[in-house]
Amino acid sequence: MRFILSTARLKEALDTVSRVTGVNPVTPILENVYIEARPESVRLVGTNLDITIDTIISENIEILETGSFTIGSKILSSYVSLLSDDRVEVSLNANT
Repeated sequence: MRFILSTARLKEALDTVSRVTGVNPVTPILENVYIEARPESVRLVGTNLDITIDTIISENIEILETGSFTIGSKILSSYVSLLSDDRVEVSLNANT
């Protein structure tokens, strides 16, 4: 999976979906955000099982390879907040 998009738009989407993710010792996957690169867009989903926030980024994005993964929302948000470039490339190595 690989895509390029606006850093600001990624930050905004992460801030939105991360509102419902959090520390959940019983079900740790609920701390994650689900990211799916589709042929025309990127979808981010966060949930706490009571509330689900689903956002789609379809403007100003370049999809190089489709795919999906989950990652800790706090870890990814912290990393993205440090980026200063206008655009960011997100990729997932299939061997990891």
